[in-house]
Amino acid sequence: MPNNKKCQIELEIRRNLEQTDIYIKIPPKFESFFKKLCKNQKQTSTMWHTTNGTQKSAKFYKETENYKKVITPRINSMCLSLFDDYGKSLIQNNENNIAILRTVGASKGIYVTAKEWSNADNIDFEKYVRTLADFAKNLWTNLISEKKVTAKITFQI
Repeated sequence: MPNNKKCQIELEIRRNLEQTDIYIKIPPKFESFFKKLCKNQKQTSTMWHTTNGTQKSAKFYKETENYKKVITPRINSMCLSLFDDYGKSLIQNNENNIAILRTVGASKGIYVTAKEWSNADNIDFEKYVRTLADFAKNLWTNLISEKKVTAKITFQI
């Protein structure tokens, strides 16, 4: 019987002249995937901040060699303009930064902000959301969701 569980990621972008905030909420399995892949190693960003009440430096799961071994080929195979650098702009040279998915606490819902995000326009953010959704769907379908493959082979000699 196929596994038809759906994955839902909430992503909301709020912006004004001074600041752009992104609210992200990912399924717990998504965060557990990054936590395990990064061997629970965390870093603190000097550029991205959480804005849930007070502004603090955002924490994220570190890009370990294990992480790079799994994620980099996926990025390269997707025919999407992606890069993965926590602390950089969301959109850089027409490439979209997927690093926000590695935010610690994103499974509970968290607001993240950075000053340089205000440079992008609304069309850029719309493309960003679509691209991030495509990448997240690919991860969910191919690496995170539970699968069971069974076969019954019968032959006669």
